Amino acid sequence: MAPALFVAGFSLQSNSLQRVFAIIELLRAVAAFMVAPVLAHFAATAATDLTAGTGDALWIGFGLALGGAAFGVAVYALSGARPQAPDLDRFLDGESPAWYSPPLLGRIRSDLPSPPVAAQIASSRPALNHCDIPAAVGPVLFAYDGSELASHAIAQAGVQLSPQRDALVVCVWQPVDVGFTPTSSRHFDADQATEVRRAAEQTAAHGASLACDAGFLARSIAVEAAPTWKGIVEAAVEHGASLIVLGPHRRSGLLGHLQGSVAAAVIGHCDTPVLIVPEQAANGLSSTVDLRTATATTAR
Repeated sequence: MAPALFVAGFSLQSNSLQRVFAIIELLRAVAAFMVAPVLAHFAATAATDLTAGTGDALWIGFGLALGGAAFGVAVYALSGARPQAPDLDRFLDGESPAWYSPPLLGRIRSDLPSPPVAAQIASSRPALNHCDIPAAVGPVLFAYDGSELASHAIAQAGVQLSPQRDALVVCVWQPVDVGFTPTSSRHFDADQATEVRRAAEQTAAHGASLACDAGFLARSIAVEAAPTWKGIVEAAVEHGASLIVLGPHRRSGLLGHLQGSVAAAVIGHCDTPVLIVPEQAANGLSSTVDLRTATATTAR
């Protein structure tokens, strides 16, 4: 039973496995609880001797097993299925099944379209905002989540820093929790990793356009990571960032203390200087822009 479910699971999208397998297990349990009493009743009443009746019931069960196996082989053969190498990357992304599953009885049905080509179709990616001009120092890394605070941090960094600096806008995302505020009004399924990634790329590209407007030579990337600070730190190290710019969200109450601060975690886990644009500046509560630059220590 388990190998059959394992093989059948590759014919489904990964985010559908729980629902489909739950129904299969429910039907299997109901069938088992229904067949066993029927066979027990047959063994006790169909023959005068309980031993003979039990033997007949076992033969019936053996015949049902053979019939089920023959039925499965016939369905497999008449559907035209063949062994395939599963595409685990697309399967785990939730983009498509791991392999092509032909329609039921596909070899003897004439009303079906031809099967799709086995080659992978490159997924469409949004055009990113690139200004590929090298800089003498590492790029300024903007952690952009689509919020007004992050947008304001980019604008204020443009005022405080010298113009025409290379910049990298990073949007960190995760399936289900998402981790950012989409800048596009287009709906997407948070359970679909591919759709979340595309929305994150669009959000990062929007942040790059804001950085270009602020005077930076900006490009954008979307990074899958959890927690968020880890994706920011890894991107800064990978791209040799000379400065990280954050617009932190203020959290209050017990939940905020439990969640912690992304800015504090970034400072505590990397050696790159961090420029923090506080929330007061974005809300216009202070006439003077309060910018604080923190150099991370190596304490971990």
